[in-house]
Amino acid sequence: MKIPDAVNRGNGTRVLSLDVVRQSHELLNAIAKGFLINSHGRRVPVTTNRLGSTIEANSASSVHSDLYGNIHNNGHILIGYSCDPDGVYDMDLGVMMESFTAARDPMFYRWHKFIDAFFESHRRKMKPYTVEDWGVLKDVEIRSFETIIDDKDAVNLPAHFFLTNNLFNYMGKETFTIYDPEPKVITNRGIKKSIPFSFKLNVRNNGKKDARAVFRVFMVPDTDEDLVVWRLLAVELDRFVVPIKAGESREIIRSDKDSSVILPPELTVGNIMQGKAGSKPPCGCGWPRNLLVPRGKPTGMKTKIYVLASDWQRMA
Repeated sequence: MKIPDAVNRGNGTRVLSLDVVRQSHELLNAIAKGFLINSHGRRVPVTTNRLGSTIEANSASSVHSDLYGNIHNNGHILIGYSCDPDGVYDMDLGVMMESFTAARDPMFYRWHKFIDAFFESHRRKMKPYTVEDWGVLKDVEIRSFETIIDDKDAVNLPAHFFLTNNLFNYMGKETFTIYDPEPKVITNRGIKKSIPFSFKLNVRNNGKKDARAVFRVFMVPDTDEDLVVWRLLAVELDRFVVPIKAGESREIIRSDKDSSVILPPELTVGNIMQGKAGSKPPCGCGWPRNLLVPRGKPTGMKTKIYVLASDWQRMA
């Protein structure tokens, strides 16, 4: 695959790969100096919010869209057009053009690693966080944590699959229906899947006040990498809020299908035909459920899971 030098879109706009390169250098230079140049030619300090709005070219809050461009979205466009940038072969655009399908292209992950690098460059210039910055609930004790396979979904599995603290991926098949052209066609495709699982936590509020806790669950490979590199390998599996009364002990069971970092179920043609389409359009943010757990290795990959309990009032 070759990224096109230029893309002429149907709406009359033109995207140049050299512009994205130049704008990337402008942003990295701004991060290194600690300030961005706004549309009035004035310096404004680099903050995480300003950096995010500028990379996304948010019309309401981008510091200077003419200078810093629309790096993130234009990268998606260039990659999406790479199969037929000049429209010579009348090919469909690549999946990177739509948020619902972008994660199907391996380039999605490399591109977002590139975008993450801007924020990592900015983070390294910031002061280290303190425990107070995290809003950690010191009175909320996480007494135990484990992952369990959901019995109702695990039919005819070998006994060792039911061991706690093990997650399993496999290559399966997905059946879907193509309605156009008629007659409808039912076909299969290979897809990575995970055996459904749940988190099981036992927690206690040792304080004298009720708490509203935000639990965040991270998975990190168990390696001997340097801390600076190791922390970038962390994957957030879930984030959820649970109220806990003063002195209360409780068990929390959280299914992977309820994870707040995955996409809601996709609306299918079948749903529409059956009248199951909701009035509210689904959010296009998050991971596909089958990609929540990293692929791992054929022989298994040892990881560690970290759970943080923070104050909802501080995190909101």
